[in-house]
Amino acid sequence: FPSKPLTPVLERLFESGVPGAVMAALKIVEDHRIYRLTPVLMRLLAGGHPRVLIEALRAVRKMGEDESAPDVLALLKHEDALVIREAVITLLSFSERRYWRHFVDLLSHPSATVRRTAVWAASLSGRPAALQSILRALDRETVADVRQEALKRLSPFDRPEIIDYLTREAIGSGELSVRNMSRWYLDRVPPHSRFARYKVLYGHARDEAFGAGILDLAGRLGT
Repeated sequence: FPSKPLTPVLERLFESGVPGAVMAALKIVEDHRIYRLTPVLMRLLAGGHPRVLIEALRAVRKMGEDESAPDVLALLKHEDALVIREAVITLLSFSERRYWRHFVDLLSHPSATVRRTAVWAASLSGRPAALQSILRALDRETVADVRQEALKRLSPFDRPEIIDYLTREAIGSGELSVRNMSRWYLDRVPPHSRFARYKVLYGHARDEAFGAGILDLAGRLGT
């Protein structure tokens, strides 16, 4: 691809500031990995139209420009939820474990889209502190989609506190979809782990309905 002769044209498109023109130029830079225009990408991350920022983040991600991490981190405070989501995905492309504390901070974001993305991103680190932060955030989470994302991301970890969370959701969630998903994931937890946690939870149950729910789970799941 003749990137060098095209560079001045692309630079003029970037300088125009017109979102459509800038995005078209970004797409060319991204698709053909024109690294000599990397400084332009870095400047675009400093701010601008959300659609331009999203396309710039995709270009940075595809070109593997991880030196842009500080600029990408700054976008986690952007007002547009989709820009934040794209910034999280870009940071994960650099490292799934390095930025988990920044993702934890997003668990209390006003946007459910951002919170759902944060649950996914923080869980990828697999760190106990990150998983605990997700569980604490779920105590105040009211949006079913976010809680369902948490069920999906936490369920692979065979940890007592996560089994307890799945159990409470399977019994007491106000949304049928969340209850059913919780039971589906509980069914995939090793039986000995479920049985051990059911015994503990039943022994501490102060609510008769909750205790009955544990007995129902134990019988239904064959434990």
